[in-house]
Amino acid sequence: MKNLKKIIILFITALSIVSCTYEDYDDSISKDLIAVDSELYELLTDVASDPETDEDTISCIQVIYPINIFTYDSNDIEIANTFIIGNQAFRDFLDVLPSTNSISISYPIAATLTDGSSIDITTNEQLKESIDNCIEEELELIRYCQGLLDECVWEVGYSKTSSNDYLGGSFFVDNGVMNFSYYSETATGSWTSIMIESQLHVNISLNGDVDTETQLNRNWKAEILDSDSMRLTDGLDELIIHKYCNVPNDDCYDFNFTACEDVATPGFTELTLSEYDNCIYEILQEDDNLIDITYYSSEADADMETNPIDSTVPFMNSIETEIFYVRVYDTVENTFYVVEISVTVETCP
Repeated sequence: MKNLKKIIILFITALSIVSCTYEDYDDSISKDLIAVDSELYELLTDVASDPETDEDTISCIQVIYPINIFTYDSNDIEIANTFIIGNQAFRDFLDVLPSTNSISISYPIAATLTDGSSIDITTNEQLKESIDNCIEEELELIRYCQGLLDECVWEVGYSKTSSNDYLGGSFFVDNGVMNFSYYSETATGSWTSIMIESQLHVNISLNGDVDTETQLNRNWKAEILDSDSMRLTDGLDELIIHKYCNVPNDDCYDFNFTACEDVATPGFTELTLSEYDNCIYEILQEDDNLIDITYYSSEADADMETNPIDSTVPFMNSIETEIFYVRVYDTVENTFYVVEISVTVETCP
């Protein structure tokens, strides 16, 4: 009886050993391998590359390090276990493996997306799907931005931080060619949308007036403010542009207004400043329900809110071109800024 118990115990022990051995073996042959010559391996190389030196960099997804990588030879036998910290180390590791090798990532790993959200990845399929999705999102944004000029005219709007040299200028496509028009100046060129380190950029290249080329031919960082507005910046200047699918009022493109002289008094006419309210709201893209505007004869008066002009009362101009300062007050934020406008009296047909 004692011998029988010993045999049973030994048999159970043997089963345990066999079971453990079988589980270890099954785990080793079921590794989720990524071949060096596979598409996923190439994508990982682009994810780990430096955007300053590699134009194929995928920046829309960032691996959170450290990660653990197993390396396998051509017979799928594990030959190395590497601890990776940082993109440079990951890229250096991936660059030197022979084409006959494979790797396996020790899942789960974590990654962050362009919007700052984080995801947990547990399989090769999920990893590739995450990379593909973020690439497609960037391509959709590029396609959207590239097609903006095909739909409507985009006019340069007012910027609170820049000189507004081209306020009212228009970007549009005519017969497949991108054009920029500002007063009598017209330039043709290209508008190219690209992604740099997961940031949308617009490269503007015009062939026209030297000043226009100098001011506008840049690689602008693009920010879509809403469906009808975009901000372009390059660290020095800012360009605000607005979409107009219906041609806007020709008189409402910048703050240099005109008025027709009275026939009886050449060079002079009655001005009523409130007549320019709607144009000013349109150019500034401000809501007249939230913004109050007041006219002044000097910038100092506008800043100090003293000696306002009654914009509803007509008055005769004193010189051909009158300069006024408009205090734009945000009733919600309790803030203001001042814009300069001019009204030139001219002979009309």
